Amino acid sequence: MCSSDLAKQDFEEVHLGDLASPLVAQRMPFWQVMDTDINVWTDQKARFTAIVGLGHADRVPDQDGNPSGALSLLHRVGTDRFAICLERGAENPGWLTFNPQMPASLESLYRTVPVVGENHWATPLVGFEIEGWTGNLAGGKNVAIVDSGTSMMGVPSSVLYEMTDLINTIDSDCKNLEELPDLIFKIGQHSFTLPPSAYVLKVSSTISDGTTFNSCIPAFMGVDMQTPEGQVWILGMPFLRSHYTVFDRTAKQLHIADQGQGCEPVKEEFMVFGFLNPDGLAKPTA
Repeated sequence: MCSSDLAKQDFEEVHLGDLASPLVAQRMPFWQVMDTDINVWTDQKARFTAIVGLGHADRVPDQDGNPSGALSLLHRVGTDRFAICLERGAENPGWLTFNPQMPASLESLYRTVPVVGENHWATPLVGFEIEGWTGNLAGGKNVAIVDSGTSMMGVPSSVLYEMTDLINTIDSDCKNLEELPDLIFKIGQHSFTLPPSAYVLKVSSTISDGTTFNSCIPAFMGVDMQTPEGQVWILGMPFLRSHYTVFDRTAKQLHIADQGQGCEPVKEEFMVFGFLNPDGLAKPTA
C-alpha cells in the first residue's frame, strides 16, 4: 500500500454490474482521495464517488502518460468493447454497455473512425463547419477526444473566437433554437452532425419567491492543448447525447451511430432531438 497526505492506494474486488456479473477484477488497485481542494467535492455538489478510467490500453498510464505495471480494469475483466449512450429526455439515464453486440445486420448503422495515440479515445478531426455559416474552421492538424467525463464541447480558443457570431445569436429565452445551424464535425472519412438542441443548454433558475426562469446558454468551453497528433478538441456529453458510440479496444477504433429513442443506434433520418439541461440531461422540445 502506497500513501501520501492527499491520496492512498488500496485494492478491492470490483464487479461490473451486480454481484452475479462475470465481469470481476480481483485485487484491483485504486486511489482513495484523502484530502482535496477540488470545489465539486469540497462544496458537496458531486454526484459521484469514483472516477473510473476506461482506456484502450492494456496497462494504466502513469502520471507522465507512460504505461505502468498495473493492468487496466477492462483488460482484467476481458472487455474488448464497450458502448456509451446518454438518453435524451428529462431525468433519463445514460447507458454503459460492456461487450455490446454488433450483428452484421446493424453494421450499416455505424461509421468507423480510427483511434490515434496511446492514452485517449482520440481520432483525427479533419474538418469543422457551421452549416450555412462558415466553412472548415479546423485548420491545421487536429484531434478529437470522445470523452464522457466532459460535460461541454471543448473547442480550441481560436476557433471559439470564430464562433462568436453564432454564440451571440443564441437567444437567452430559447426562442430561436430551430433557427440555429447544425454543427458538422468531419472525423476520419465521415461527417457527424450536432444539432442546436445538443449544443445549447437550457438552464432553470428559481428566485426567492419561487418563480422559475429558463434561459439558454451555449455548451462550449475553450481548450488550449497540443498533442503529437494535433490540436485537441473534446467531444463531450453533448456528442454522446446525439450519438451511440462503441469504443473498440482491440481494433483501436470508434464505431459511431446516430442515436434513436431509448439509446438505440439508428440512421440519421430517425434521430430525435431535445434540449439539454445544465446537469447534462435532455429535455424534449415537444
